[in-house]
Amino acid sequence: MKRLIAGCRAGAGAAALILLAACGDQPEADTREPGELQTSWAAPARLETAVFGPNGVTLTGAAAPGDRIVLTDTAGVSVAATAGDDGVFSLRLATPAEVSLYHAEIQSRGSQARAGEWLAITRGPDAVAAVLAPGAVVTPLNHAGLLSGVDYDGSAVLVSGAALPGEPVRVSLDDRPAQAVTVDQTGRYVARFASVPPGPRRFRVEAGERIQDVVLTLTAPPEALGTSGSAVATRIDWPTPGGGFQSSWILNAGDDDG
Repeated sequence: MKRLIAGCRAGAGAAALILLAACGDQPEADTREPGELQTSWAAPARLETAVFGPNGVTLTGAAAPGDRIVLTDTAGVSVAATAGDDGVFSLRLATPAEVSLYHAEIQSRGSQARAGEWLAITRGPDAVAAVLAPGAVVTPLNHAGLLSGVDYDGSAVLVSGAALPGEPVRVSLDDRPAQAVTVDQTGRYVARFASVPPGPRRFRVEAGERIQDVVLTLTAPPEALGTSGSAVATRIDWPTPGGGFQSSWILNAGDDDG
C-alpha cells in the first residue's frame, strides 16, 4: 500500500485547503502546448467556506480570475462556477440525503486538471463539509471542533482540530506519551503518530479546560471508495494520487466537548 502521510509534512491551516497541489508539488512556469493537461499551478484554487441553508450548501473559494471550478460527484453529476475578476467563486450544492463525495477539476485557458483532493459533505443536522487532502489532514470548512479529524494510511495517524491561535494543546493516543503542539495563526493544530497498528484507538485532546475524548476503530484503508458512519464520526475511504488510499474520520459537529 502506498502511504502518503508518512512521507509528507503534516501541515495545517490554509495549505490543507489547496485543491491542486499534492504533497511535494511546487508551482512552476507554464510550458504546456495548447490543450495539454496542466498539473501544477502558480495560484492554486481553494475552497474556503461552506454554509448550510434550507436550500442547500453554498461553497465559496478563490482561484485565478476566469478559472472554471467543476465539482463532480460519484454518480458523474457536476456543478460548476467561474471565478470573477476578484478571484472569488461560489457554488451551491443540494442538501445531501447521504454522505456525498465530489472530485474537483479546474479548467483554465482551454486546459483542465483533476485535483488530488476530494470534498466530503456529511449528513444530518450537524453536517460538515470538509476537504480531504492526500497525505494531509481533513479540513472542515464550516465547523472545526477541538478534535475535528483523524487521518490514517494504515500506519501513520494525523490528528487535527481547532483552538485559539497560539494556544498549547496536548494530544494523546492510547497510552503513548502525549504530544504538545501549538495552534497556528489560522487556529488549527496537527499531531502525528507513527507506526499505529489497526484496532480501537482512544484519542484525547486537551486545550486549557477543554477536553475531548473519542474512540475510533482504525483499520487499513480498503482499496475502494466508500463511506461509513458512527455516533461520533463519518469515515471516508478515498483514493490518493499514485494508487494509494487514505481513510479520514470527520468528527460530527455536535461532538465538540468545548
